[in-house]
Amino acid sequence: MEKASVEDSVDKQVKQATGLFTGLGVLIGALKRVRSHDGDLQLVCNEPRIARVFEITGLDQIFEIHETLDAAVVP
Repeated sequence: MEKASVEDSVDKQVKQATGLFTGLGVLIGALKRVRSHDGDLQLVCNEPRIARVFEITGLDQIFEIHETLDAAVVP
């Protein structure tokens, strides 16, 4: 692999990770705002790779995460 190709690959991976952490930060901020008004924020995630990110970061202990919209909706 050429040096430029490796640098491009690393740059892409850093940007993806930055985007991921930014997205998680947005969700955490939204949860704080909702809870400050006695609300709750539930997430629907049916993508195992994304669910794994929540598990690795421990955010699955903070967010209520459901596999389907039906499971998230309170009757």
